[in-house]
Amino acid sequence: MIKKNISSFVVFLIVLFCVAMNTVSADACWEQGLNVAPADTELEQSESFDTPAAFSAEVIRLVNVERTNNGLVALSEAKFLGDLAQIRAQESAVLFAHKRPDGRSCSTVYSDSGLTYRAAGENLAYGYSTPSELVKAWMDSKSHRENILSKNFVHTKVGFYQNENGVIYCSMLFYTPQTP
Repeated sequence: MIKKNISSFVVFLIVLFCVAMNTVSADACWEQGLNVAPADTELEQSESFDTPAAFSAEVIRLVNVERTNNGLVALSEAKFLGDLAQIRAQESAVLFAHKRPDGRSCSTVYSDSGLTYRAAGENLAYGYSTPSELVKAWMDSKSHRENILSKNFVHTKVGFYQNENGVIYCSMLFYTPQTP
């Protein structure tokens, strides 16, 4: 009887943990990152990218296509966010969450660099081998789509990190500076 109760309690805790990890936060700018592995699809021959920079640039281009198709101004690629996006891509391989491995909020990546913001956001993903698969997955996710189509953001940058197993981790930072 005690073993059955303990087993039931352990199952309950596991389910509770899984639900808690997938709960959407109240702040839309910092929604849970996409953590679903992509469906098996064949890569199109036309979609090969020699460098992480080319992959990242294509993600930004595709996001801006989505924005302009929805009547929004394209986001400008902000070179000054490059190191920050790269940090978050690498950190997401360690802890896939909108928290940093040291437990602080992901937004501290801005303040650590001396940047203040009026609006900031982040999309995360892993396991996507092409920009089109990645952007499609983000557009199919309500919270990620909201970041992509937000009128509050003016700048963006994509970080790209590939771990030793070949898994690609991407972060897309969205940023609007604080006005003086």
